[in-house]
Amino acid sequence: MPSLNHSQVRQFVAVAEHRNFGRAAEALGLSQQAVSKNVALLEGRLRARLLERGRFGAIPTVYGEALLRRAKSAEAELRLGLAEIEALRGASVGSVRVGVERVALARGGRKAQEATKKKAEGLTRFGGSP
Repeated sequence: MPSLNHSQVRQFVAVAEHRNFGRAAEALGLSQQAVSKNVALLEGRLRARLLERGRFGAIPTVYGEALLRRAKSAEAELRLGLAEIEALRGASVGSVRVGVERVALARGGRKAQEATKKKAEGLTRFGGSP
C-alpha cells in the first residue's frame, strides 16, 4: 500500500469540494499550479485518476469518491484528536479539596480561613498559577 502525503490529500479534498482547481487553490492559499501538481503526484502514487478534468471543472471519479469519503472521515478524527490534546493541555477540569483539622482552624480562627481561601483561589490550573 502506498504512503500518502497529508498535504496532497488535503489539496485533493479541496479540489473535489470546490469542483475547481482555482477556487481550491485560493481557499488553501496556494497557487493553482501547485495544487494541480500535488494532485497529479497523488494520482501517480495511487496509480488511479481521482478527478475528471474539463471545461465543467474537476469532478471526482469513482476512485476519487472513495478517497474523498475516507479523507473527510480521517480529517474529522484528526480534528477531534487535536481538540482532545488541547483540552488535556489546558485542563482546569476537576476539583481539589483542602482539609484542615478543626483544632488548627479553631486556633487560627477567621484569619486562617481567609488566608486558606485566598491561596485556594489562586490555584486555578493544574501544576501552577492562574
